[in-house]
Amino acid sequence: MSGEGSKPIGRITLRRRAITTQPLLVWKNAFALGVNEIDEEHKHFFEIANWLRSSILAGRTVAREALDKMAEHARCHFDHEEACLIAADCPYLPRHRGEHQRFVLALAHFDSQETPSAEGVFCLARDWILDHILNTDILHKEWISKPPPLTPR
Repeated sequence: MSGEGSKPIGRITLRRRAITTQPLLVWKNAFALGVNEIDEEHKHFFEIANWLRSSILAGRTVAREALDKMAEHARCHFDHEEACLIAADCPYLPRHRGEHQRFVLALAHFDSQETPSAEGVFCLARDWILDHILNTDILHKEWISKPPPLTPR
């Protein structure tokens, strides 16, 4: 009557949606700040979030591992990005740093839970990554991309 994976409904056959292995978050040139190291660090956030999503779809329990990966990468990346902003004397550093701190606190909130939600961690990562890169980092691109001043010898 109908193929496997299908359920007949009247004369219409609905196929079950296959679990996709395609990444949900795809890097685009619009995300690039023009600083290779920072852009690579941002791409790594995408990789972690996509790994988490594919793990969720595969039924693996990886919330703690995802939190560890996300927190460690955030710490390194935020230190680097903030150093660029400090070196460029960015007037928006406190706001930028505040956004970084809110993300770290949100990760810590999930980590403090007995059984953190992998889906919640993914949603936090997805929303924060896209919002922060597309809004805050792009606005501060001028300062992030400035080379640090030369120090006299």
